[in-house]
Amino acid sequence: MSEAVRTVLGMKNVIVITSYIGPSSKLLAGYAAVYRHTTTHGPVRGLLEHVVGTSADGITVVEQWDSQDAYRAHSERPGVRRVLTASGLPEATTVVLDVFSPSRQLAPLARAC
Repeated sequence: MSEAVRTVLGMKNVIVITSYIGPSSKLLAGYAAVYRHTTTHGPVRGLLEHVVGTSADGITVVEQWDSQDAYRAHSERPGVRRVLTASGLPEATTVVLDVFSPSRQLAPLARAC
């Protein structure tokens, strides 16, 4: 989606869904190491929500960021890349979704009509 369309619709936040395939117990150990490293110095700038879920196939991390830029800046930090590599986590599948909240973004338009 273009930045112009995101602006018109009032979209700023993104949801990032990252899935790791493998034994959940092993993946959770690697995830815990990454989480400890990234939160050692307090809250992560731009990260609004962070949860992890397990399934028979592996684990999925779901995050809400205040912007794509905040997510990119964090995920591209050398320290984060280094700890991800050291954690033993396999390559992940990551999807970044624009957040669209009809009640927040469409309600003002409806009132204006």
